[in-house]
Parts: sequence; structure tokens; C-alpha cells
Amino acid sequence: MRYPHPCRVTMFEAVFRRRLDALGLTISGSLATSELRNTFRQETIIRQWAVSKEFSGMSPEERDERLMTIAYLEPVAAHVLASGDCIFDVSRLGAELMEMELPTMAARDLKLPRTHTFFLFGQEPCLQVDSQTGLFIEGAYVSRSDEGDGGIDIILVGNDPTFAGNDDQTTGEFLRGVSRYAYFTVPGHKPVASGPFQIANDHDGSLFADRNVVASAVALALQAVQYLHHSLADVTIGYDQAAPRWLVAKAKARDFDSQLDLDWQGYPSMMILGADRRIGRIFQKAEINESSQLVF
Repeated sequence: MRYPHPCRVTMFEAVFRRRLDALGLTISGSLATSELRNTFRQETIIRQWAVSKEFSGMSPEERDERLMTIAYLEPVAAHVLASGDCIFDVSRLGAELMEMELPTMAARDLKLPRTHTFFLFGQEPCLQVDSQTGLFIEGAYVSRSDEGDGGIDIILVGNDPTFAGNDDQTTGEFLRGVSRYAYFTVPGHKPVASGPFQIANDHDGSLFADRNVVASAVALALQAVQYLHHSLADVTIGYDQAAPRWLVAKAKARDFDSQLDLDWQGYPSMMILGADRRIGRIFQKAEINESSQLVF
């Protein structure tokens, strides 16, 4: 999948600044060509109109709330991109993982693969939120909770059906698309399999058209964590198949600039689960249970 959520989040500031520069030119041009006398009131009206248009009619409250969401998600997204092994593409194994039983251990005892991890689900059918718009739950950021009793924080994020990787979107459209999220906490003392989990007040209601979809996404994130500890887990580092091969070759040779270029083009390096279908067939036959197969 091109432009997974971490790429879009880290792109937002640069695109936002370019759009602001263009907005300033729009305002100056409107004032210069206006037949009305240039007054402070006229300038204020034109400026408010331009800002409202750029933010797709968002209220100031919605705009500020979504910008705060970006401010929170950006350092997490930057971390998973910079590390090179913190994005896990589970799209090849979604159906198989959904059939796994969640472990009965307490959440505090479930070992997470990285400090911050992003699990990319892809366009999993059971995670579709709105078939008309193409909205689905794209993935989840998973980390150990900083507060409480060692629980697990899960931030589900939606895709952006209108994102094209360029400046054609208004700032408001981009902002809405990248700030669709729902924040959950799995309390440390509770069994991972107990559910339903606690949802924080912070969330975008557009992801909650179907609570079963949200529950499935949370479960898939935890099942992906469980899979990584399976003795037959198939995990290989790689890139989206559409990534430019010459850039991939340079990035694999540890050329940092090439990796940054791939990130900007929407092709970050990822840990791909289930790339070897031979291992996958063996895995499907294996009995998966935490007592005999999983090591935490």
C-alpha cells in the first residue's frame, strides 16, 4: 500500500506550509484585483473567505482539534519511519490472523516488538467502515502505555480515499483524512483476550459507523503482536512492490537519502509478514496457543 499513514502524517507539515504560501498569494491577488477600495474590513473578509475555503469549511474548533491530533501523531509516525523496522505489513495474513485466539495473559506481560509500532492492515474487508466513500481502518499504532499499570495503547487510524500524494487536496481535506483515529487502552491487569477495551474520549466519530469493525481492528493489532512471537512467524524486510527498484536498491545499500526519498514518495521500508507462502501453509496447519507455541 502506497503512502501508509506514517508517511502522510510526516508529510503534513511540509504540504501545509506550501499551501499556506499559496494561500497568501491568493489573498494578495484578490486584494490587488478587487474593484472595491482596499480597507481593513475588506482585507479581513477576503482573508476569512480564503482561510475558510482552504480548510474546507471547518469550524475553528474542529481545525484546532485536528491540528492537535497531528501534533500528537507526528513524532510517533516519525519514530516508526526513522527506525526502519517499526512498520509491520500484515495485509497478507489478515484473514489468518483474525482466526487466532487472543492470549489469556495479562496485557502487561505481552511483549511488544518495538517502543512504537505501526501495523498496516491494508484494505481488509472486515475493516471497511464506509463502502461508498472507501473508508476503512488502515492500521494501528501500538505502544506500551506510559500511565497506569503497564497496559497497551492502541491508536487505530483510517485511510484517506482522496489522498493522491500531491498538493491537489486542500489543507482541510488533508487534515481530515490524516486525523481519523480512535484511541484505546488495554489495561495492564486485564487479560488481553478479555475485551471490550477502554476507549479514550479522544476519537474521530467517522470510524465508529460499526463497532464490530473497530473491535476487529483492535483484535487484529493484538493478534499481529502475538504472531511475531510464533516459532513459525515469517517476517522479512522489504518495500511495496510498486516502489522504484533503483531507489530500493540504493536504500538497501544503506543510502540514507534514497530512503528519505522513498518515504516521501510513499514507499517506506516495512517488515512484511507472510511473504513466503510456503511458511504460511505450514503456519495455518500449526496449532496456535500461547502455552505450547508462543514465547513471550
